[in-house]
Amino acid sequence: ILDVKFGSGAFMKTYEDALKLGRLMVKIGELAGRETVAYITDMDQPLGLAIGNAIEVIEAVETLKGRGHEDLLSLCIELGSEMMLLAKVENDKIKAAEKLKASIKTGKALEKFQEIIANQGGNPRVLDDYSLLPKAEHELELTAQEDGYVKKIDAVRIGLAAMKLGAGRQKKDDIIDPAVGVWIYKKVGEQVRKGELFARVLANNAEKLHWAADEVKGVFEFSYEQVEKRKVIWAKITKDGVCEL
Repeated sequence: ILDVKFGSGAFMKTYEDALKLGRLMVKIGELAGRETVAYITDMDQPLGLAIGNAIEVIEAVETLKGRGHEDLLSLCIELGSEMMLLAKVENDKIKAAEKLKASIKTGKALEKFQEIIANQGGNPRVLDDYSLLPKAEHELELTAQEDGYVKKIDAVRIGLAAMKLGAGRQKKDDIIDPAVGVWIYKKVGEQVRKGELFARVLANNAEKLHWAADEVKGVFEFSYEQVEKRKVIWAKITKDGVCEL
């Protein structure tokens, strides 16, 4: 299963270029004797709500608890159910998706993750106590100045802001700070009220905190007019061709 993304935060900036890459990757997989499926998905805004290391772990766990954002959850279910078909675990896509949703609802998915953590020498208590994860010293909340709708979130700019906070590397020998990052609470097409929280910046350096806060403010573009939400999954590519979704 290949997830080929396009948009401001992806290597491929346009849908058309992502289709070309997806077709090529599927062909390479098939030539290698592997049944290969590629999905073309959106990265013109962050997929989930967390941009960082510890906070992305929290978001993943919250998703396994059934409290994840619909964009992230829907993509996980789509890719996971397709993987079940390729692995011959299930032969019906709808039933595969239902099994995945049921594993979240019953807690089976979370139990499996707990088992994986324990088997790798980690502390499974972290699933119920996020304070065990690294926590940033400084936080700054960003609130809307007026009523409106989120028109755009520049994925590459918010990713670069998180990187400069220490969540990623500018050079290969840079040290990752797992505590820092950015939470977003509104996505494209969602309404925001004056004074409502739309993002939160986490930093271990006060100077970087205020710089990143200004950067994140510029990442969001608002509109007085209602804005259509962006779809996450655009197309599926198999050896038989492209199916737009």
